[in-house]
Amino acid sequence: MIFWYSGTGNSYWAASEMAKYFDDRLIPIADAVRNGEYEYELKHGEAIGIVCPVYYWGVPQTVKTFAENVCFPGGKHYTWLLTTCGGSSCAAVDLINETLPVDWFAELRMPDNFILMMNDVRHRDEIRATLMNARNEMGKIYNAVRKREKKDIGKNLFIFSRFITKKAWPHYHKQRTTEKYYATDACTGCGKCAKNCPVQAIEMRDGKPVWVKETCDFCLGCVHRCPAKALQRGKATVKRGRYVHPIWKETKGDSPFDV
Repeated sequence: MIFWYSGTGNSYWAASEMAKYFDDRLIPIADAVRNGEYEYELKHGEAIGIVCPVYYWGVPQTVKTFAENVCFPGGKHYTWLLTTCGGSSCAAVDLINETLPVDWFAELRMPDNFILMMNDVRHRDEIRATLMNARNEMGKIYNAVRKREKKDIGKNLFIFSRFITKKAWPHYHKQRTTEKYYATDACTGCGKCAKNCPVQAIEMRDGKPVWVKETCDFCLGCVHRCPAKALQRGKATVKRGRYVHPIWKETKGDSPFDV
């Protein structure tokens, strides 16, 4: 079975590709955590896969919570982790491996969707090229999981990578506050932001989104996936682009890219 978490579709696409290749089950991590569903029985020979994005060189809090609580009765199993990122995942695997031992892990470079600070989405052509490269890289990932390859975390992570994750991930939690989010007058009241929020931090009231929790996962999915480009986080996102993976254009109708 393959557990996935995604804000703008990158990790969902990668998980879907793995599920198609192995004819495997897809389970949303956000739903599992929301419903308190942490115990799963594996079919004979079935592996456990986790696919998620990298936030501040760590993992989303919901994914961390899932890894801390999930259990698989029935003895030993093979677990693989695939992280999607715009650059490097550094030691994000450590945050999963602390409570859910990982046998093999890899990172997959995808279009960056972090549009705060000095960052913005890339040009359409660069996004297209990145997506094509990611599709090509999937062959190596399929084969590694199919062969049940092992990767020693201690031997495959640089000390500097661990240092970055250890220092950066706490700052992620400082950014999870929802107080800076708001909807402009361009909001049409479609409700997609509330429907898609992985932690249900948004509710629709009088046809407008209201953030009802003090913290969220900081996935920025609400900002990117708003069809009216009406949702903002402070002033930083006002003049920035938006990105949604094409797979969610096909299934959810909210991607601006034809790739």
